[in-house]
Amino acid sequence: MRARLPISISLVRFAAAALLLAGCLPGDTRPAPATIHFTVEASRAVLEGVTTIDGWHITFERLLLGLGGARLGARGTGGNIDPSVCTSYANANYERLFDVTVAGRQPLSDIYGLGACGVSFEVSWLDSSTTLGAGVSAKDLLFMRNAGTPDGWKKSRSLYVRGQATREGVTERFAWSFQPAIAARGCTGAGDMGFASDVFLTSGTAVQLPIIVHGESLFREGLDDESPLRFDALAAADTDGDHEITDDELRAIAGPTTDADAGVTSRDGGAPSLEDVLFLERVPRMVRLGDSGPCLGAIR
Repeated sequence: MRARLPISISLVRFAAAALLLAGCLPGDTRPAPATIHFTVEASRAVLEGVTTIDGWHITFERLLLGLGGARLGARGTGGNIDPSVCTSYANANYERLFDVTVAGRQPLSDIYGLGACGVSFEVSWLDSSTTLGAGVSAKDLLFMRNAGTPDGWKKSRSLYVRGQATREGVTERFAWSFQPAIAARGCTGAGDMGFASDVFLTSGTAVQLPIIVHGESLFREGLDDESPLRFDALAAADTDGDHEITDDELRAIAGPTTDADAGVTSRDGGAPSLEDVLFLERVPRMVRLGDSGPCLGAIR
């Protein structure tokens, strides 16, 4: 029978082998990268509620949102990195599920790089390995991952919003789901000056990038950030009078015909429904980098 080496001798031999192996590997001689810390938080309107220009007071009960896919790319609205300008050390190819109605700043991910770069992130589909944010349960994740849709789109929800609007003693409740993912990049700077998503990364530094979720953008009359919030058109979608505005009711109502929404079509290329306008135009404008303007949202 072979004698067993004492534990101390075994550990010494293991450590020696590890050092020998490490010595055979080429060292990474690149300078230490900068670190970008992505966090997520709600706008004040999501946390405290907001009153529309037509007199409805809107409050949010849940705002479940998948976010992830943080990475470095070209500056501005570009995509592919020019390695002579921007060097990506590591991206974050995973997602987290947040309930944005929970107050406070929550961590999303860290990415690493050097140079003059642009950052992007995604409103994401979810899978069984998705990390859960504060106030989110495994039951919430299961709910988000199983959203049977009538049009055959991917079944995972990327966004779920539930709340209510009250005016003069009348309350209309809403609970809406949106499925496709959105790649957000090219976030305009405050005052439309440059891009808030452009970063200049130097070795060993840290950059804080808070993603702020503006749920109230769902209720803007137009696409300008100064456009007023309105709810009357959504209240009118409650055609059965049960004071519950459903996804099906949004699909059955024609979308607005304002100039801002003139280019919106339905998923099959036809006339847009109210749901199409909310998802294709309003949802991409919900996520911002700090005090940035809207990000360019490419729907996948």
